[in-house]
Parts: sequence; C-alpha cells; structure tokens
Amino acid sequence: MQTLRLPPLLLALFCVALAACSKSESPTANSTSDPASNPTTPVVTTFDVYTPGNTFSPFSLRVTRGSTVRFNIFGENHNVIFGRSTSGAPTDINVVKDVVVSRQFSTTGSFSYSCTVHPGMTGEIVVM
Repeated sequence: MQTLRLPPLLLALFCVALAACSKSESPTANSTSDPASNPTTPVVTTFDVYTPGNTFSPFSLRVTRGSTVRFNIFGENHNVIFGRSTSGAPTDINVVKDVVVSRQFSTTGSFSYSCTVHPGMTGEIVVM
C-alpha cells in the first residue's frame, strides 16, 4: 500500500485554510455590519430613483432615517415637488434634465412627491 505525501508548503497552506474555516468570530455590540445585532443603530444608506419616461422608478422606497435618495433625472425635463403634509420634507427639486440630485431624509414619516411637469407622475419615500 502506497501513502500520499504532500509537499511541506502545500501541507502548510492546507492547515492554514482549515484553521481559517473553523475560526468563529462574534460581532461586537457596536457592530453596524449586522443591524440585527444592534437594533438601535440605524443603517444609513443611499438609494436611487430613476425617471424612465414619465414615471418615478421605483414608485415607493422604504429607507432608514438619515439615508440619502439620489434622483436620477435623465431623458426629459422633470421636477420633484414634495408634499407638505408631513413636516421634515426635503427641499423641492426644480425642473432639471440629465442630472443626479440628492436629498437626505432625516425625519421619519411618509413623503409623497410629484413631477408637476407630468401630471400623474408621483412617488413616495417612507422613512423609518
């Protein structure tokens, strides 16, 4: 019967790889990589809304407080006018074309918006 002999370097790499696979780490209490591990720390991110034709896509977004929404306005002239039924709405975006305009949402609530250039073109941002 013949035994398999591994070169020393290959054997060392195998041992390191095996040790790395068996290592387990637990996140610290202040870790923000997993929001479930610390529910009091909101995950702040950036989201995109596009204007394909005469619609906002996606129509509705759910974001965390402090997140930024980028309005990608390309193709035609559009504006973004926020309803004032909920206090804390960001500043409106005047009629523009072929630009990306960002707005930060720092207040929780539901913020509806529309393009007054195109009747019926509406959307909403729900901030949690």
